[in-house]
Amino acid sequence: MTVTILRGEVREQLRTLPDESVDIVISSPPYWGLRSYLPEGHPDKHLEIGCEPTLGQHLETLVDVFSEMRRVM
Repeated sequence: MTVTILRGEVREQLRTLPDESVDIVISSPPYWGLRSYLPEGHPDKHLEIGCEPTLGQHLETLVDVFSEMRRVM
């Protein structure tokens, strides 16, 4: 068995994987507006999931992420 841990922005990392190439994905998506993990001014702040300005945008982000997860599984 081979275990690979990918680090980086989830959507970018998932898009590097071929279809049906993953056996399992473990995820704990952040709640909308609950907390921020990156400090202000961090270059990846705009990619942080959970900090979208509206709940609708947050849900769109999660749908995008889980669609990619389904594709790779």
